Amino acid sequence: MEEKVGVGKVIGGIILVLVIMIGANIAAQVAAIALAMLPLPLDIGVVAEGVIYIACVYFLIKLLITRFLKGSLTDYNIPRFRIDLKWLLTAFLLPLAVTGIYLCLPGEFVRSDMTVWDMINTVIMAVFFYGVSAGAVEELVFRGVILNLLDKRFGRCAAIIIPSVLFGMLHLSSDLSVLSAILVLIAGTVVGIMFSLISLEGRSVWNSAAVHAVWNIIIIGGVLGVGETADSGNICSYVLSSRHFAITGGEFGVESSVIAVLGYLIVCCVAYAGMHRKN
Repeated sequence: MEEKVGVGKVIGGIILVLVIMIGANIAAQVAAIALAMLPLPLDIGVVAEGVIYIACVYFLIKLLITRFLKGSLTDYNIPRFRIDLKWLLTAFLLPLAVTGIYLCLPGEFVRSDMTVWDMINTVIMAVFFYGVSAGAVEELVFRGVILNLLDKRFGRCAAIIIPSVLFGMLHLSSDLSVLSAILVLIAGTVVGIMFSLISLEGRSVWNSAAVHAVWNIIIIGGVLGVGETADSGNICSYVLSSRHFAITGGEFGVESSVIAVLGYLIVCCVAYAGMHRKN
């Protein structure tokens, strides 16, 4: 039987990995600002920021696990980079299905006044900032280090629930109404559970990172935005006729809607069934 990790080491590991995430983010932003001063036609700084962010977090987490926690990367579900085909397919099917449902609801398309260069930069931002870097880093931190530290000390159930509730709370803000805040907390917790189950099913954070990244690219990346109003930051917006907060997701948007939560729950069931078969 695996020896439990001490409470002090669990708390210390969680604090350190959050410090790593914040520090790496600052370092990546500084590099991006420096590159933005160069006369480049494309927003290369965004690409550099994403690459530096992931690289810093990965190598610092590797040091944290091997030196402080005295373990290996595979102990924390961080194997060599590989994405299972079923999760790669799920990564696209989930956001496309949710978007497809919304496009079947009454609404209208509104195109922005972006130039071609603005559109290209929006796509670059969607892929490297909202998608790859955010997805990979958050999964390494939450579903890699934090989930497995809690699992080693408090068991699997606590390891899934606690980081997922924390993940949901991190998406709360002061400008949300009470109903919207409740939706965000529920949706954030459910999506955290979904990512946790995906990473545990294949014992790899890269599977959940792929689902996380593609979701961000398609849903919040700025290529096609769905909501109550048109957003000038999107290349194209689909403005819903409905104003019901359960459909629109309230102030936070469609990520916290009932439709999105239903999609998360379906994927949770698929991941849990996969875990059950393997065990």
